[in-house]
Amino acid sequence: MENNFKIKGLLNQHLKIQLDQENIYNGRNTNVYGQILNGNEESTAMNYLLNLGYMRLNDAKSIGMFNELNLAANINKEIVHEDIQDEDTIYLNDNYLKIKRNIVECMEKRHSGRQFSGYTMGFREFSSICRYSFGLSRRQMNYGGVAAPARYYASGGGLYPVNVFVYVNNVAGISKGLYRYQTGSHSLYPGKNSFDTHKFLQYGNFDFDNFSFLVLYEYDFNKNYLKYGELSLLITLVEVGILSHQLELVATSMDFTVCQIAGFDKQYAEKELDLDGINSHILFTNICGRE
Repeated sequence: MENNFKIKGLLNQHLKIQLDQENIYNGRNTNVYGQILNGNEESTAMNYLLNLGYMRLNDAKSIGMFNELNLAANINKEIVHEDIQDEDTIYLNDNYLKIKRNIVECMEKRHSGRQFSGYTMGFREFSSICRYSFGLSRRQMNYGGVAAPARYYASGGGLYPVNVFVYVNNVAGISKGLYRYQTGSHSLYPGKNSFDTHKFLQYGNFDFDNFSFLVLYEYDFNKNYLKYGELSLLITLVEVGILSHQLELVATSMDFTVCQIAGFDKQYAEKELDLDGINSHILFTNICGRE
């Protein structure tokens, strides 16, 4: 009977069955929320919201210094030198597929999917999705006399603090495993092949056999904190959202489906990617395949 109560409580938030009268939280967010409002419990999310937009004098000084020295343009001009290029580097196809659907068609067709057909994504398809979602565009922008490559998505201050890792599951010509997407050279650099999607995504019902690839977004904290200070996290979360939606629209234009995933094992991913979990953080992930 007790187990039935637990199940009912999970599926129906309005069912008022108290399994433990002494537990003020009782496992429901409605009760936890009440305790936060009453000041009996702290919430990291609420604390962040209460301080949203907070800027110190030294943040304003740093922003002025970065802008005056044109640092973002100078950093982006040299982006190719951030990439590892050796015998292990996998260069993606530069002969991109043309997107034949207009933007309205892509928006109308876009939806989240968790089940996939097992279709093997072509190397050229994968290369095109990566380029249009995360890569450099064909144009250059002139910032105060410095010519720097542009990208297909926006970034606060042009600092691009989000790095992309890809777990390839079913893509032609690429072995299953973890890779870092290298923006400057439009390439993949291999990491560990021991990554377990079941451990990483243990909170959701996803088709782990038939998807094409998984994207993990890493936040490199020092890249924009030095300029924006406490505004950095807000700017970065917006950028991750832009990247995720960019991927969804591009994938949709090529008849693939993407699902956004916030419930994942952050510590497991950072361990597998050899990230320190202090300066480098996994913030979000997407899964992509053909339904």
